[in-house]
Amino acid sequence: MKLILENWRHYLNERESDEAYQKIIDFLIDTIFTREFVEVESEDLDPAEEAELLAFFKIFTDRGDTASPGPPPPKEFEVFIDEDKIDYLANLYKTKILDDSDDQFKKVFNTNALENLLENFSISVIYAPGDWREKFEETGSEEYAYASRTMGYFAPEGSGNRGPEIAINFGNIIEDMSLEEFSALSEEEVFNKLKSYKDSVRTVLDHEFTHFLNAVRHRGDSHMQKNRGLKDPKDIYINSTEEIQSRIIQTYTLVNSFLNARDEAIPEETKENLKELPSILKSIEKDESARSRTAAMRKIVAILKNEYTSRYPWERTLPIRQKLIIKRFFDIAKALINKNKKNNYPTVERLTNE
Repeated sequence: MKLILENWRHYLNERESDEAYQKIIDFLIDTIFTREFVEVESEDLDPAEEAELLAFFKIFTDRGDTASPGPPPPKEFEVFIDEDKIDYLANLYKTKILDDSDDQFKKVFNTNALENLLENFSISVIYAPGDWREKFEETGSEEYAYASRTMGYFAPEGSGNRGPEIAINFGNIIEDMSLEEFSALSEEEVFNKLKSYKDSVRTVLDHEFTHFLNAVRHRGDSHMQKNRGLKDPKDIYINSTEEIQSRIIQTYTLVNSFLNARDEAIPEETKENLKELPSILKSIEKDESARSRTAAMRKIVAILKNEYTSRYPWERTLPIRQKLIIKRFFDIAKALINKNKKNNYPTVERLTNE
């Protein structure tokens, strides 16, 4: 896949990259939730996956497990952009977002870059509930064992020929959904479920899209920088610059959504964590002194850190990475106080209804 730009790494080190990523991620997410722009197809499992699942389900029958979930799912689902809509979306993106952005954003996220993303993007909808994890691990089903721990994940090499993909795990997102119910879903019902559980799905997409964008930039390979001195794979993952970037951008996106009253995109716990933000920002309007701004900035950083640590393991984050995160939070706080960024840019859904 074509590189999005040559000086990408320098741009990622700037605070403006948070806003740039948010713009394109929000555009992609709003596109996914607009039915006229996507295709949904059921997909038979490939022979290797089918063999893994047959071995997995054999455990239940061999042990006479009364809680046997039944036969393995005959399919997964794939959601991707309708190729006939890519030109339209690129023009929509240019008119409503790109033309109103700064020169650096235009250089990074031009229409050619967007078309490249749309052509190579897909979401795989799978079923791997958490209480099956141990049995998945016992049969060596690594992908399903990993999926069972999460609501979704990023895969550098997706199914078929579409390149990188993001998986959404209905087994953990939809409480009490059975295997039989998942297997009986139609393509249209899969899309309706994605929209019905939009809060949870968006939480996954906000994070995983950062990995996706970087993978497209690296021709399909996720760029997870390793840290010397760390041996535990989990610690290496937690402290990789790309994973931290994903987490900061997800936090930034949630803050922006909260301040723009986009409640459908915000988990309840996050609303509670961020509830003091509006009053802090309002206090600056009454007292714009340097002392007041400094106090407000420290409060905002504390709120951002609390939101971050409610989701991610701060105690396993290296001190040098902690300093990086706090620095980015100060940058975000400064931007919020200075009101330098544009809020509430138009979404795809609103634009198509104009």
